[in-house]
Amino acid sequence: MFGVVLVLSLFALLDIVRFDTGRDITTFRECIARGFVMGAEYPRTCTIRTGKVFRESTIQEVGHTEFFVVDTPKSSEMLTNPLYIRGLADPAWFADQSFLLRLVADGVTLAQTNAVARPTALDVYSPFRAFSARLSFAVKETTGATLEFVPASSSLMSSYTIQRIPIFLTTDI
Repeated sequence: MFGVVLVLSLFALLDIVRFDTGRDITTFRECIARGFVMGAEYPRTCTIRTGKVFRESTIQEVGHTEFFVVDTPKSSEMLTNPLYIRGLADPAWFADQSFLLRLVADGVTLAQTNAVARPTALDVYSPFRAFSARLSFAVKETTGATLEFVPASSSLMSSYTIQRIPIFLTTDI
């Protein structure tokens, strides 16, 4: 009996030593990057093994405005390469059937491409134009990033500003 208790105690001690407690974590992003439990509420939370909870800071998001709807990706979504973007935008956003998309992390542009207008059967009934794009990126670890939607026409810059969606990029699984 003593041997069983000793073996179980050793396993418990090894379990504590082996697993990351996260005591040195100070931000939500660090918590997510280290693989701790993420809550489903909004704004999202991340809980380390000691029970400390980190709440995601939120910024003004596109999601849905009177001139712009993003179907995918969703705000704060964890994404792998390649990144597919779909949504609807006011036709004034487009120049030659496209507008610029940028993927930015820590002030550095990781990738950019043009979102292209995609005609649909509903175009005659909708004030919006469907768009889609594909961005390829490479990251070494889970990284917070921002997807920037840039209106194509410079005359619109006074009324339509760059729209941003916060996301997380992770390495290919």
